[in-house]
Amino acid sequence: MILQNFNTLNPDNTLRELLVYLEHQTIQVIQAIQLLLESIRDPKATKGLLRGGANEIIQVVKQMAEGTTTLMNQSRYVESMGHAKYVVDILEDCVNRMESLYNANDGKTDQDYAEKSFKQRSAGIAFDVARSTKELVKTVEEATLKDEIAVLDSRIQNVDRH
Repeated sequence: MILQNFNTLNPDNTLRELLVYLEHQTIQVIQAIQLLLESIRDPKATKGLLRGGANEIIQVVKQMAEGTTTLMNQSRYVESMGHAKYVVDILEDCVNRMESLYNANDGKTDQDYAEKSFKQRSAGIAFDVARSTKELVKTVEEATLKDEIAVLDSRIQNVDRH
């Protein structure tokens, strides 16, 4: 599967395709989080500098949530993807928290240095995103394995009947 061709809105995606996509996206998110955390450690970091990293995280997480939600809405995956809904809700909450932090109209500009409390909130949300993206991959991986086992069981039963 070529990741560039993965359509997060395609209801015909398989769990395996979603899993590969989420694994790739998680790598991107973790790299973006690491860059954001490095920027947070810089005492001269501006809100604009941090906003760039936050926006990258937001964009990737929204795509991950969209792809997972599209698949969860397929009747064949509803049962196996129950926990994924919970994790997607957490990720969407993280996106909302990050967007409100960075879009808060507090009279500051992007050229202003980011104060300690702003950096702490940003880092906290980033850690929540990292934990939740990894949990989402694990959840989809478990659902993929269950699905593949069910397919194999079905084939074995068909062979036994003949």
